[in-house]
Amino acid sequence: MNGLLAKSCGFDMGSNTSPLNALRLRMIELLAFFVIVFVAKEIAGFVYDSSRILLLFLGAAVLQGGGQALWLCAAGRLKWPSGKINNVMMWSSSIVDLATVLGIVHLTGGVGSPFLLLLVIPLFFVSHMSSGRTASVIYLAGTIVSASVLGYLEMREIISHYNCYPFDNDVYLNPHFYVGSLLVLTGFLGLILFLSTAFQYRFVDSVNMLREKDKESKDKIQELSKLYDISLGINAVMTVETLLKMVAKEATLMVGGPWSSIVLFNPKQDITHSVTVGVPQDRQNTFVGNGTVGALTKWIAGQKKPVVIEDVRSNKLAVEERLFEAANISSVVGIPLNTGQKVIGVVYVGDIAKRTFDAGGLRLLSIMCDQLVIAIAKSTLYESLHRKIERYETKIDELENVNQLKLEYVSHVSHELRTPLTSIKAYVETLEEHTDDPNFKESKVFLGIVLKETERLIRIVNDILDVSNIEFGERPLEKKTLSIPEIVSEVSSLLRPKLESKNIKLKVAIPEELPRVDADRDLTSQVFINLISNAVKYSPEGTTITVRAKEEPVNIEIAIEDEGIGIPQAAVDKIFDRYYRVKSEKSRIDEGVGLGLAIVKNIIDRHGGTIHVESMEAVGSKFVFSLPKEHCMNDLLGYLSDVISSKSELHEMLNLIVRMIAELVSAKMISLMLLDRTRSELFIKVSYGLDEWIVEQARVRVGEGIAGKVAETGRPLLIDNIENNKVHSAPNKVQYETLSLLSA
Repeated sequence: MNGLLAKSCGFDMGSNTSPLNALRLRMIELLAFFVIVFVAKEIAGFVYDSSRILLLFLGAAVLQGGGQALWLCAAGRLKWPSGKINNVMMWSSSIVDLATVLGIVHLTGGVGSPFLLLLVIPLFFVSHMSSGRTASVIYLAGTIVSASVLGYLEMREIISHYNCYPFDNDVYLNPHFYVGSLLVLTGFLGLILFLSTAFQYRFVDSVNMLREKDKESKDKIQELSKLYDISLGINAVMTVETLLKMVAKEATLMVGGPWSSIVLFNPKQDITHSVTVGVPQDRQNTFVGNGTVGALTKWIAGQKKPVVIEDVRSNKLAVEERLFEAANISSVVGIPLNTGQKVIGVVYVGDIAKRTFDAGGLRLLSIMCDQLVIAIAKSTLYESLHRKIERYETKIDELENVNQLKLEYVSHVSHELRTPLTSIKAYVETLEEHTDDPNFKESKVFLGIVLKETERLIRIVNDILDVSNIEFGERPLEKKTLSIPEIVSEVSSLLRPKLESKNIKLKVAIPEELPRVDADRDLTSQVFINLISNAVKYSPEGTTITVRAKEEPVNIEIAIEDEGIGIPQAAVDKIFDRYYRVKSEKSRIDEGVGLGLAIVKNIIDRHGGTIHVESMEAVGSKFVFSLPKEHCMNDLLGYLSDVISSKSELHEMLNLIVRMIAELVSAKMISLMLLDRTRSELFIKVSYGLDEWIVEQARVRVGEGIAGKVAETGRPLLIDNIENNKVHSAPNKVQYETLSLLSA
């Protein structure tokens, strides 16, 4: 009821309910007084006016209950703070309590009342409800003064004196009894106050100690529970990346910092793993810097001790740490991941504001870091075992494949060798039977067939040996810078008899300025020989075989195109397999074991190139392969030492720079633009992949277009899609084959 009345008057008691608790105790106290007085009357035979005492109790109950409510209402109206209303209600309740006891004493005999010691109860309440000793002393003095005044008024017969005994009792008129009673009452109340206060302080201290221990126990239980949960999570994770991300998030929760970073490094202090929490994903890589640890990380790794920095800008090592600069960290704590022998990383937790870190959180973070070290070791071991298992599984698969290949190899070799050997055996046996027969005129023909089959047998054996040597690395590469036109010229001279026998023309369409390639001369020649020989074999008489070549950013792409019978679409993906031959009438007639294209693919693969075929039946086939071109980086470095003072070779150096950039970024088109200051225009000085008319006509004013904007700001610009570019309006030009663009 008091709570409802207080809220209706505008006072919110919140969580402080001590006045209402005191009110309930006061009401219990009044009930106890009522029982004591009326039970004592019946048992001891006291005589007093019951109606007056009953009215006294009812008035006290109304004042205690209604007074509390009125004070709460007044506090709501006057906007009193909760502390003030509590004090006022405590004192008003205590005064009503004291007045009630004094009324009982007055109505039952004054100083000679048997209920005089009930004055101890209000004092006991005050001493336990008040936070200060002064309030209890004031209340004690008020009690003695009130009792003295009451006795004095009765002794002077200013007020009526009531006698509760069934006989006449005039001791209240004796000054000595009066003073003695007051002294005894004062001493007794003082002793009660002293003992109550002393035990109260000890009790409060004990309670506070218990509360602190309870709080510490709860905190430790909470910490242990949190560490247990984290340990379960850490032990469940097997990959280092996932482990670091989880620990970084938990670290921010433990210390209460919004930012965390974990850096792992090797003995050379090169960063191997890094995870950052509290920054956008696209900015995390920028915090690592050049891949080596920062100054503070090196110091922590050397000292093997944690560090707490409340102001990063005041610490010289922390200022040099790029991690903090990129995330704008003001305060940070760093804990080393110490295995006992070495430090493998550092865990950082920071805040953008200057702050002091909680000791409990730091203790938890340190324990978690110890667990992280064990988990990293376990994860590293797991990954190592996993890699070994994968490697062994791969080896097993390779051995199974090798075994299968061996069986196929033996089968194919047996089949291919059996045919010419059977033929040779048959003709030799026939010749042996007719050795002494002068009329046997087929001897010369049979010997020619034996010679042809023998040559075929030698070719088969050579092909088998070639593919084996190349595949198993027994034929090491001897790379040199080669000229593709020269190789093609040598091969065409070598194959001229084959070409002329079928009246096939070999057309070479190779640019004169084509860069040289970095390859093995003999193996490269063999690639051209095999591919052109195949083209001759499957091309009708009077057709043309075309050899083309063009420069790519990193490679030289070469195409050999014929007008032959073509390859069925189903056989295109198998054409480079060993011993595979296309099933056709032509392939059955022609010699071969299906190793020529397998040899070509092995050679191209060993050079780091690629090869594929484009073919249509009855139209022709085009074999396209690539070889790495000579790196222009070495040429450029050679020029740099001499060209600085040689203007005549400046253009050549710029050409090398453009080619080097094209090679490094695998770009199809590169242009190097210079500034004409008189016109404030950019023009193309050298280029790669652009037509001459574009180079001659291209002019861009500074501040206009993409190149002009980059020249004006001095900042590079990367555009993923030039059509949808919102930063700089620049529609795609017809000369551009791609939508992406980098301008620096």
